[in-house]
Formats: sequence, C-alpha cells, structure tokens
Amino acid sequence: MSSQQKIFCIGFHKTGTRSLTQALLKLGIKATHWPYKFLAQLAPDASKEEVLKVLAPVLEANQSFADVPYSGLYPELDRLFPGSKFILTKRSSENWWDSISRHWSLSEGTRTLTPYEHIQYNQFPPAVSEATMADEALLTNKFEAHNRTVSAYFEQRSEDLLVIDWESESHPFSWERLCSFLNVDMPKDTSVPWIRKGGISEVKI
Repeated sequence: MSSQQKIFCIGFHKTGTRSLTQALLKLGIKATHWPYKFLAQLAPDASKEEVLKVLAPVLEANQSFADVPYSGLYPELDRLFPGSKFILTKRSSENWWDSISRHWSLSEGTRTLTPYEHIQYNQFPPAVSEATMADEALLTNKFEAHNRTVSAYFEQRSEDLLVIDWESESHPFSWERLCSFLNVDMPKDTSVPWIRKGGISEVKI
C-alpha cells in the first residue's frame, strides 16, 4: 500500500485496538493509538468538526489510527481521506461489557465520558454523558449498533473493510489476512496479538 494511504481502526475501545496497533507497527506502519494528549483542548461536548480540527496534526503525521474517537468518525474520515483502509475489531458483547466496565471501574461509581467517548457513543440515541453499571443494556446496544452500521456502510466496498473478531473463527486475526488486505509483506516476527482472561494482551512473544 502507498505510504500516503491511511488506515483507520474503527472498532470500539476494548476490542483489541492496542493489539492491532502493535501488529501494524510490526509491519513498519506509523501507527498511533488513542490521542489522549489532545483531550485537554476539547470541551466535553465537542463536535465532530472540532475534534477533527484538533486532531489534524495527528492525522497529518501518522498513517494508522486506532481507538476513540476514530471509531465514531469513520464516515468523516472516509470523506477526508479517500482511498483509506478501515479495520473493524470486534469481540462478544458480553466480553466487551465485562472489559469496559472494569476499565472504567463502574463497580466503584459513575464514569463521566470524555469528549472522544461522546463521539463514539453518541452516534446512536439516546445521547449519554456518563456511564454506570445500570447502563449495561444501553451501552451494549450502542456497541452492537456500531458494528452493524459499519458493516452496512461498507457493504458495497468489501475491499476497504477488514473485520477482525478476536473470538470468532469466521473473522480471526491472522497475518495473512491483515497483510493481504493492506497489500504489504508478512513480518519476519510472526508472533501475534492474543486474548487472555481479563483483556487482550499486546503481543505474544
């Protein structure tokens, strides 16, 4: 693939986005994950346009992007960067909720969503600004709606979307699938991202 071509990993956070970033780095791709350093520049209810403006230097300087807020910006990114490749990372709804609820420490109280999380979760009504353990059904529905909507968006463009489901044999991670999709050579080190109880590790050595 061309060095000018962008790659957007548009699965929800806690779906192996960091593992995928590590895989892309192994392929020599300039990959970045979760641009947290720019959060302070954004209001809690920042619009998509405001987020994209703040992240313009990141988008200019890198080739691959993963985690929030990119998962909620894929139509805009598709228009801004024609010819890009998109990767949807998935896992079961039950395991995703278990992971995100622990990541947010919801058993200990309420989570206030960041501007990036607003972009991801508020693609679908109703709008939310915080999360509690009582929101399992609501947030899981948003997670599932995102996966359906991404698949529908790229339905006529299968060459532009790769689905990686870390828990399914139908769309597994493999270097062959990833390298074929990106039209790049296989890495010399073929150790792969892997799943362990409680989360997805970066790389199995």
